[in-house]
Amino acid sequence: MWHIIQHLMEESVQHIIAKTSSAQVATAAITAGATGGALASVTPEIVLPWLQLIAVAFAILSGMLGSAVAALKLYELRRRMRGESVAK
Repeated sequence: MWHIIQHLMEESVQHIIAKTSSAQVATAAITAGATGGALASVTPEIVLPWLQLIAVAFAILSGMLGSAVAALKLYELRRRMRGESVAK
């Protein structure tokens, strides 16, 4: 199961890098993380503990995805500034 999730995240990162700007990625990651965090904070633990767990996991995963994409975008920008070709 973890391999499937990892593969989907890698494909998502590659697609996001190709189609979006760094500002869009940062905005999306912040929004997704804030949404997951807010959902986790307002969900009563007694009523829906699994929903709170999903919200926290979503916030963490979106933050990881946003960080990975931002790091790759910065690497791409650095290579372009140096005049090196960026493989697509």
